[in-house]
Amino acid sequence: CEATAILPSGYAPVSASVPAGKGQVLSSTQVRSTGCTGRVRFVARPTQGNLIVETVAIVGDRRIPLTNIPVTFNGRAYPSPANVPLEAGSYPITPSQLPDSTVEPRTGTVPQGGTGRVVLEYRPRATLEQTVNPSEVDYCGPTTVTVSARTLFPYAFPVQLKTTLPRGITTPAPLEQADTLSADNPATRSFSAQACESGSVVSTLEPFKLTATDPVKVRPAQGNLEVNTVAIIGNQRVPLRDIPVTIGGQTY
Repeated sequence: CEATAILPSGYAPVSASVPAGKGQVLSSTQVRSTGCTGRVRFVARPTQGNLIVETVAIVGDRRIPLTNIPVTFNGRAYPSPANVPLEAGSYPITPSQLPDSTVEPRTGTVPQGGTGRVVLEYRPRATLEQTVNPSEVDYCGPTTVTVSARTLFPYAFPVQLKTTLPRGITTPAPLEQADTLSADNPATRSFSAQACESGSVVSTLEPFKLTATDPVKVRPAQGNLEVNTVAIIGNQRVPLRDIPVTIGGQTY
């Protein structure tokens, strides 16, 4: 007679033997016994799989791979990206916290004899500052616009600084700049502009859609007013000198 091992889900056959009696091992799950007496032993093991854990930064619509970030699961920490052989099952994954970012813990599932994959998504934050100096100028006077973006996130990611000038404020400098931002590398740009009309300078940081606005006040242009006094005698105009006149509440 033959004995066949029917294994439960999650187990794989290892070997078969006949420790008592006589028989023939046909495979790791099948034994033919002589006389249908004796004892048969089957050995099986749980099915192993793999769990891959990756880390990325989400910046706008871009996914930027991050490396060497410690992620903790199965009782120990692994640097990302991690590819770890594990028994089939579910494994809570705890990501390391990085400055100026958010990330959510996840659970990885290892299928029987297969590979599970989990991607931890970090979402960096940034700040935007702008100064206009001086903020009040004479008519068509010069001013300097300085824009800076900063983050404490340790990994670099791409950003774009854009500045919009109102009508009456002009500059030959480009108003858009692509840059790379990280904790060690702030993105800064500065340019001179000529202000002939009052208005607001607006800068934005993409893809974060952060906005900074600063007003510029232009003082009215100054000129000279010439006032002459004459005496009209008949059809003649005779100039008069040293006649006091009052303009704007002040006498000249």
